[in-house]
Amino acid sequence: MSKRRDPNTMDLFHDYQPPEVAARFEPDVAKGGTLDVKIARVLSEVMSRSGKNREQIAAEMSDYLSQNVTENMLDCYASPARRDHKITLERFIALIDVTG
Repeated sequence: MSKRRDPNTMDLFHDYQPPEVAARFEPDVAKGGTLDVKIARVLSEVMSRSGKNREQIAAEMSDYLSQNVTENMLDCYASPARRDHKITLERFIALIDVTG
């Protein structure tokens, strides 16, 4: 038995267009390594592409979050060797906001 489409129900995805991707990276930026290493490489790339130095980014993130974010923290987040420092979701959102 085939199902007939209900003509009174609207199709939510009829006019849906997927969003544009904000940034693209070369494939080798996130290639290889563990997920922690890939995230660190992408964070480093985002900060270098922003046109701001890490001191400026840290200051803007501190204002955005109303908590202290230091340049040293950003260095640790962007270092694949520092497995003990992982960026939190709230700081990641702040980083995306301040770097555009």
